[in-house]
This record gives sequence, structure tokens and C-alpha cells, in this order.
Amino acid sequence: TVTWLAVDAALAAGGAVRAHAGFAKLDAATCGDAYALHDGDGVRSASHAVPFPADAAFTKSPHVVTALSLVDASTDDTDVRVTADAVGVERDKCELLLKTWSDSKTAAVGVGWLALGVGSEAARAAA
Repeated sequence: TVTWLAVDAALAAGGAVRAHAGFAKLDAATCGDAYALHDGDGVRSASHAVPFPADAAFTKSPHVVTALSLVDASTDDTDVRVTADAVGVERDKCELLLKTWSDSKTAAVGVGWLALGVGSEAARAAA
């Protein structure tokens, strides 16, 4: 597997290019009753708030890429269906939104994220 990331001049022109990355595991233990991917039918979702470090803030909303790294799902005569997206992206936070649909039963989902954007030179010097 090859993963690459290109930063063009337009992105970097506004200041220092910044990157923040992390991982979140969502399941009934971490989300409580808000985790609905393992029960029922139809479209179900779970979310996780991701704050970006205040001492290394972006000057505008970054680009956020997500990747599934763990899927614990039942396959008893069903397909595994799950998506992971970053929504509500702002300069200081985003939300990871996981969805499943139809009759899929997903006990846990791990999602990695990478936020890439522009930060101020002052924030870079303070970091």
C-alpha cells in the first residue's frame, strides 16, 4: 500500500503548512447509548468530536482525510457496510461521522484522520 500527500503552492501560500493526525475507536464502550451501528436496520450513525491543538491552530478550515483502520462486524448472511467522513470541519475542530445502513451490524469502528491546512507562523514558532 502506498499513501502519499501533495501540498501545492496555493495551500502553502497563506503561511506554514500544518498537519494534525489521530485515531478514534467508536463502539458502545466509548460512545454509550449514542452508538447505534450494532442494532436495528436502516441508516444509523455515530460521531466523535475531534479538537485540533489550540497552540498549533489552523488559520482557516483544513482539509481532513479519514481512513478505516478497524471494522468489527457481524457477517451472518449480511454485507458489511460502513463509511467514515469528517464533517463540520472548522479551523479548530471537526467531527468524525460513521454510518452504516441496511441490515449491517457493526460492533466497533476505528478511524484514522489527517487534517492538513495552513497555520500562522506565530503558531509554528510557539509549537
